[in-house]
Amino acid sequence: MLDYVEYGGGKDALERVRDEWKTLQARSISLTPFGTWEWNKAWHTHLGRESELRVLRFYHRLTHETVGIAPLCVTRLHRLPLRQLTWMGAGVSDYHEPITLPGYEDVVADALLRVLDRGGSDWEIADLAQIREGSALSERTPRPFPHRPAAAQTVLTTEPCPYIVLPPTWDAYAATLGKKMRSNLGYYDRLLFRTFPDAKIILADESTHEEGVNALFRLHQARWNARLLPGALGGQTVRLFHRNVAQELLSAGLLRLHLLYADGDYRAALYCFATGGKTFYYLGGFSPDYAKYSLGTVLTSHAIRAAIKEGHTEFDFLRGAQEYKLRWTPYSRMNCRLLLRNSTGGVGKRTLGNAGVVVHKLERELTTRAKAFAETQGRKRQGEV
Repeated sequence: MLDYVEYGGGKDALERVRDEWKTLQARSISLTPFGTWEWNKAWHTHLGRESELRVLRFYHRLTHETVGIAPLCVTRLHRLPLRQLTWMGAGVSDYHEPITLPGYEDVVADALLRVLDRGGSDWEIADLAQIREGSALSERTPRPFPHRPAAAQTVLTTEPCPYIVLPPTWDAYAATLGKKMRSNLGYYDRLLFRTFPDAKIILADESTHEEGVNALFRLHQARWNARLLPGALGGQTVRLFHRNVAQELLSAGLLRLHLLYADGDYRAALYCFATGGKTFYYLGGFSPDYAKYSLGTVLTSHAIRAAIKEGHTEFDFLRGAQEYKLRWTPYSRMNCRLLLRNSTGGVGKRTLGNAGVVVHKLERELTTRAKAFAETQGRKRQGEV
């Protein structure tokens, strides 16, 4: 039923598939910000320049209509002689899956798995991380290739992703929260606007988004550096990426950058996106000097209100089950990761593929332990534990 075309090479690969990609994202019912052409183009421009693109365009054999796109690329694994096939945007994207027309999710997922099963000459291991729970691809990951030995395919659970199922009104949502949480929301909101007459909450637009992005960088780093953690926005290259992608998504109507201004400056920022009738909370930044006003709570409640007002059905906190997210919701999804050894080639290629699986498992374990230790130590220094 489906066939595919592979677009490789540099930026030209993205330009050649741009129109089909944008048509799909305009019609997709499961699109996330990380599946947009704008996000992936910015990633390749700033963060993925050393990768070799492998963008797969799936089309109907009879009508030749494009029904799905899988944004893949080949990279070196930690500068080792291991080539891995992975998603574009890996590392900065919280969800990954093919972009499809409605009704074609299952057949595109099956077609992608067939391509992976055939292998290729330019990779030893496929690492498909952050596959979103509930997607057509995730439903096939418990044992995607029954004919393969277990050693040649590994499925790992990764990070939980808390989310809110949004009712039609704020009052209906607030009724699901505990009494103390509802009381705190009212208290901190009144405290903020009583203490600072100039306090206001705005949604960044063309005239304010640049200063809003600068505030996000400053506030996010201040928050994490206070815990002796590096934060996600410290590097110059990643900042260039987010400046680019924020502008592109603003132009496409998908950026939701909420800013809290008080006492003469921006004191909090929430970097969110809106696609498919959902809001996605990507990163936040809050001034540590104003912690007693609980600016994060105030601004998050505002962002949830704004999502409800837009008629969104979900507010997604994305990766990580941090305590501040779990105050808002009991619901969570679990992403998964598919590690697949290349089935083609001789013993040497299979050995490299097996080594890649081991490296990934070890890396996952060490990263998890390091994050937990660093966050605990940072919280201890601030007297939070």
